[in-house]
This record gives sequence, C-alpha cells and structure tokens, in this order.
Amino acid sequence: MPRVPALKDLAGAILEKLETPEGTPPLAELAKGKRNIVFLIEDNTRNTPLRLILPILVEYLGKNGIPDSAISFLTAPGTHRVMTEAEIVEKIGPEMAARFQVFQHDATREDDLVDLGTVMAGDYRVPVQVNRRALEADLLVGLGDIVPHSDAGFSGGAKIVQPGICGFATTSATHVAAALLPEIPLGVMENPCRRGMEEVAKKVGLAFILNTVRNEQGEVIGIFAGDFVKAHRQGAKLAREAYRVDMPELA
Repeated sequence: MPRVPALKDLAGAILEKLETPEGTPPLAELAKGKRNIVFLIEDNTRNTPLRLILPILVEYLGKNGIPDSAISFLTAPGTHRVMTEAEIVEKIGPEMAARFQVFQHDATREDDLVDLGTVMAGDYRVPVQVNRRALEADLLVGLGDIVPHSDAGFSGGAKIVQPGICGFATTSATHVAAALLPEIPLGVMENPCRRGMEEVAKKVGLAFILNTVRNEQGEVIGIFAGDFVKAHRQGAKLAREAYRVDMPELA
C-alpha cells in the first residue's frame, strides 16, 4: 500500500470539518436546542479511533451550548452480539463511558425494533426494521471509518445505520441483494447494496456523519463530515488512494 502521512493536527481537522461540513449546516447549528442527540458508534469488531474522536466532538458541542445530558451513544453492531462493559470502556475510553449513557443495539430484541416498511436495493425489496432509540433522537449522528468493503463498496457513511442498528430481516435482505450481484463490488460505490443502505439511512433520518480514513499504520489521514452521501463519497476517494494497489496484470 502507498505510504500516506497522518494528519498533523487531528483535533484541528475535526473541528474544521464540524464547522464546514459537506452538504449540511455546521454540527453546532444542527444541534442547537436539541435535547436527544444520539451518536451511533460501532462495536469492537471495527477500528474507528473513537477514543481520539469523541472527546474532541463532545467538547465542541459543549462549547456551543450543548449539555452532556442531551448526548447519548447507541452502539451499532448490526447482528453481532452486544459488547461487554469492559469492551465498551476499551472502545470509547473510561471518561466517555462514565460521562455519557451508552445504549446497545441488540438485533435479537424484537421489542426494540420499529417496522418502517420497505426500501429498494436495486431490484430487491428490503424490509426496514430499526432500533427505536435512533428514531426517537432529535439529531442522529453516525461515526465510522472508510475502508474498501466487498458488499458496500466502502464502509462508513450509511453503513452505521444499516446494518448497524437494524434487525435481522433488514440485514439479511441487504446481504442477499449484494450476493446476487454479478461480481463483488469491492471499491465500487454505486451498487444495489450501497443504495439500499442509503435508502434505509434516509428513512431513519441520519442527519450527519463524521468519518475517518486511516493509513496502513492505522493513523488518521483524513476527516470527512456532513451529509451521509456527499461526505462519504469524498472520503471514499481518499480511501481508494490510500488502500489501492495497482496490479500489472491479472493472474
């Protein structure tokens, strides 16, 4: 993989993107007056550097008049098991774990899911079952990391909603739509699987994303924030450069 240098000032880069996001007003403007801001965070099978990002994010909101009481986290593990308390602390850091409420999405708890009808993923109809807490938020924000993905083209963006906080029916149908493609769309953004995810995120009301792109050493090389499609596509361009290796010929 190519060697891409890390950002020299991570906090500065995050704050700049929060104030000048892609396709949305600044996060502080979106958050003004809100009493139930929910941040979707991945589980311990993914590698977004939340321990670095979250303190900067909540300090930014605090300086803009948003109290801690208005903020909570909802894990987005998809159909994975819920995390242990120790895993949550490891993922977000002891300060964040003690300071904010952390709720866990559990796809096996049908009472936690709300049926929102269906969306289309290409030619396939996908039932939408989503976590109730996300729908009750008056501002829903997704955090994630952008790497090549064999179904969604790249991870990040709307993927924090689907499969992140959806039920088995939604996730199964999305995987079927991807499996029936003529080829695996690694790094191909415009495919039925990704479109289905984004239709779900639109229906759920994902208002803002903050995504990282990292280099081979795990260092953050780019921050992308704002609209879950527009900002994500910008991040995917950098991820393509960071992760791409050209082959002289096919085997």
